[in-house]
Amino acid sequence: MSEIDFSKRHANDDPLTGNNFIVRIKGTEIGGFERAEGLGINANPVRYSPGGKTTEMILPNTSSCNDVALIRGFTKHRDFVNWIMESVRERRSTVKYNVELIVQNVNGDSLRGFELINARPIAWMPRDVLNTNGGYALEELTLAPEDVVPIEF
Repeated sequence: MSEIDFSKRHANDDPLTGNNFIVRIKGTEIGGFERAEGLGINANPVRYSPGGKTTEMILPNTSSCNDVALIRGFTKHRDFVNWIMESVRERRSTVKYNVELIVQNVNGDSLRGFELINARPIAWMPRDVLNTNGGYALEELTLAPEDVVPIEF
């Protein structure tokens, strides 16, 4: 799959009011979701007991990121939907993107954000009802990032 140009804007793009989480790829807002679940990083320490000691030592090892589930969303970006569907269907490695997840208040002000590094979709479920605004409604989209970093505002 070739890299997608997410900078293309679509006519009648809404500011995604009513969504608490805005999704951006390459600086372009491509969708919004009501909820995000699972965001986090887990440390996978090595535990061992040195000879003659009764206490356990914990040493740093690797870390892993949780899958992030985005719940009840909407996008008008067809390339975003194509990326989701191709990534989930294909068994080969597909293009990964750094996905910004921006938390907004009711006024649309950005409060905080997280960048999902090298994220790819691993599961999705469309909503039962088609949207009449020419967009795509998603009940759930699950992304698997390689790392998560906070975004400063």
